[in-house]
Amino acid sequence: SYYPPYMGIKGVELIIIPGYAGTITDSDGYFKINGINAGEYILKATKAGYASDSSLVVVRQGHKTLQNFTFDALPVFTNAKVTSAHVSRWLPPPNDSRFYFYFTVDVDDPDGSGDIDLVTVSCPDIGLVDTLSYLITSGSFEAHVDSDELEPPALLGHPIIFEAMDLVGNKNFSA
Repeated sequence: SYYPPYMGIKGVELIIIPGYAGTITDSDGYFKINGINAGEYILKATKAGYASDSSLVVVRQGHKTLQNFTFDALPVFTNAKVTSAHVSRWLPPPNDSRFYFYFTVDVDDPDGSGDIDLVTVSCPDIGLVDTLSYLITSGSFEAHVDSDELEPPALLGHPIIFEAMDLVGNKNFSA
């Protein structure tokens, strides 16, 4: 894990490059790769839900080579919602009509909620990018956009992407 107390992670895939020998960590996060010739290798470690890591490893014949990785768990989206509201006002003048868009997302991080640094919403097709604010009362991140910034039909048929970045700078995106 990335923060103390450091704990082994089961199921991490490890590949030695060049050579492409590999293994998977056991239930305690340990691994062993036998039969590697002396030399310099890149050891790449990956697991879904974590930022991948790699390290230069020097293998010497007849010696054990130890390598630890510190894995940063990526933020996880548990709920996302986009809501529109239409407000028409007739009195007092001027008569106007406004649309509001509410973007709400719940984000969790296996490293702890304090590891979430930034959450944004974007719609690249129309140039929308906005930062969501954390609401202590609901534990959600929210942004409100009114029709002065975004015309009502603009979102229809375009992908909306939520992005969460943790304190280390690793990012995860909504599907």
